[in-house]
Amino acid sequence: MDTPSSVEEQLNYFTCTLGEAVPLKSRDPALFSEVNELIDHLAANNPNQAAVGFCYDMQYAYEPNEWTSVTYTFQQLKDKINDVAIQYLDCMGERHRVVALLAFSGRDYLFTWLALIRLGYSVVLIA
Repeated sequence: MDTPSSVEEQLNYFTCTLGEAVPLKSRDPALFSEVNELIDHLAANNPNQAAVGFCYDMQYAYEPNEWTSVTYTFQQLKDKINDVAIQYLDCMGERHRVVALLAFSGRDYLFTWLALIRLGYSVVLIA
């Protein structure tokens, strides 16, 4: 497997800042228009590649401050977003297409945000 020779070659829309994304987009204007397109593309082309990881305090640990972590591949991320979207589809109406999301930053926040976007909602993030 070839290793990217420069930092620019290592960047993609999932791992770069907004300032770094602008030149990437200008080179390929049809790249992606929103984050779920990127996740779908990466799940199809790199399903087993690590996409996102979380470290959290275990609620019922035997030792105080015992921490653990979990990592999701692009395919697992896509599947989880779809599962959450199905849950929200049953309880969210069509009246309001803009929602605000207030929660602690973490995996539930990420999955909820991406699921609501997948369902077509505009999401205001409050963390």
